[in-house]
Amino acid sequence: MSRNVRTRKISVTVNAEVLAQVRKCLRSTKKSLSAHVSDALAEDLRRRALRDLLDEFESKHGALTAAELETARLKVERAMRRRTGSGKAA
Repeated sequence: MSRNVRTRKISVTVNAEVLAQVRKCLRSTKKSLSAHVSDALAEDLRRRALRDLLDEFESKHGALTAAELETARLKVERAMRRRTGSGKAA
């Protein structure tokens, strides 16, 4: 998360088991719980925007075929490998 982004402190209630697992995962990183939650919320917004885009596309052009979905999945995996610099999709 960029240091120049405005933030707002909030209070949330989360499942205790989920919180424990997330904290355990974060121990090996330098990422704060706040940064992780902010990133997760941003990712949720990106997924919702993509779902809206796909819904709009399919309402105009019909449902995507299994082959089209597989092609898209492979492209996303390649992009994720480039983004993370790893040999595996994140």
